Amino acid sequence: MSATPTGTPTAITWASGANPAGQSIPIPSDATAVYMFWTFWNSGNGHGLASVTLAGNAPNQTFELATTNDAETATGVAAWYNPATGSQTLDPAWDASPAEGPTTIVAYVKDGDTTAWRDADADAAQSSNAVTVTLTTASGDLVLKYNQGFDTLPGTSAGWTSAQTTTEQNGEDAQLTYIAAAGSTQVCDGENENYSSVLAIAIPAAAAGSASLPPPRRNSMRRHLAR
Repeated sequence: MSATPTGTPTAITWASGANPAGQSIPIPSDATAVYMFWTFWNSGNGHGLASVTLAGNAPNQTFELATTNDAETATGVAAWYNPATGSQTLDPAWDASPAEGPTTIVAYVKDGDTTAWRDADADAAQSSNAVTVTLTTASGDLVLKYNQGFDTLPGTSAGWTSAQTTTEQNGEDAQLTYIAAAGSTQVCDGENENYSSVLAIAIPAAAAGSASLPPPRRNSMRRHLAR
């Protein structure tokens, strides 16, 4: 049985400032994982998420591309495995006050591996430069793609299914889409690039186990937050 979305992803508009009040999200009763995707921008390098909790718990896994070159957005994802269901409080803090955004979409998944995703990667660009990542996958993996654009709601790539869109404060628009991977790699293109970013994760089925999963790729532009 493959990992599949469940429920309706939640788009959140946060209050301004570095430490907005937490908000309740409705976690479906069959969800085995919660994934929080976010973007924001301010005029500095190396900024992003400072901390986040769900129902008082830190995430089990995180991945982030911090702000770069004074013009590229931070984008990241945090995962909670086997979460408490029902109405739960999601409470982030950013390491600097966003000038644009923050924009957040929270996705709910059932029947996925609850030890680790298979791969995660992100890309961001200035102006109308294209953003794209290619994930390591296995056939049947659920791939979630979070695509952001400045004053531009990203479109839906061919073959992908749109799960949620949001047009947030201060110009940051985003869409969450998904696809079932057909082979060993999955290309995850951005759409309607305008100071945009893309972040994607590949989620194996629950039976896959963690032993065979390669760790997310790392480089100097990416930072993995403490668990």
